[in-house]
Amino acid sequence: MELYHQLKTQVRKQLKGHFWFLYGWVVLISILCFGIQQLALLCAQPSIQVILRLVLSLLCVIINSFMLFIFILSVRDKKFKGEAVHYAFSKGGNIMFASLLISLVNISIQTTIQILLPIVSLALLCSVFVQFFFVCWYVLLAFMVYDHQVEIKELCLKPLRMMRHHVKTLLLVGGYYVLWNLLLQIAIQYILAPELMNRGVEAILHTQTIASIPLTTIAFVGVLFYLVQFVILVFLHMYLANFYEQQRYQ
Repeated sequence: MELYHQLKTQVRKQLKGHFWFLYGWVVLISILCFGIQQLALLCAQPSIQVILRLVLSLLCVIINSFMLFIFILSVRDKKFKGEAVHYAFSKGGNIMFASLLISLVNISIQTTIQILLPIVSLALLCSVFVQFFFVCWYVLLAFMVYDHQVEIKELCLKPLRMMRHHVKTLLLVGGYYVLWNLLLQIAIQYILAPELMNRGVEAILHTQTIASIPLTTIAFVGVLFYLVQFVILVFLHMYLANFYEQQRYQ
């Protein structure tokens, strides 16, 4: 708990006067990555589309790492410079390979959860907690790359060593993230998925409703959800940046 309160105090001080700058970057990078990933839809051939999606996703990993560099710079009270962009792309191979390994582990665990847990609500809860764990893993990995720690083995294992003794602190830090994403998964599982299965996309577009709710209302709620999600991500990334600063030499 002491570590959590230290992080909380530091984050509050650091975000004064800097919150909207960081929030703007999170929104910008998120929209940019979403747009890049949609380029795969331009390809008509399914096999090529899968490969293109993978390539574009890895490109987004590099772009997202550049955004995370801004958070570690903010914690260290350093000004953002163009070198961060160049460095992110120069170490793109290391970031992509380590992220790919982590993603494969994530997919394996998520698949295992879906198979072994027949109770949907319990599976959703476990899935969100696992997703949060992998978000922390990736963010700490990106901070390591910024500090020129680019050996693949260390990139994959050192974040785990940092986290293993502070699980409770990280759960306190990520409480809002877990809760918010759990709400999203519940909405998808119990509202959107049944409608798509029972009525199909064409029927939904024809009636302009999902579960008797107008699509315009759902779109508004979706935009609002992500605007709040970006706020949560700003705080989460700042907490993790401070956590990394305290743990990187231990």
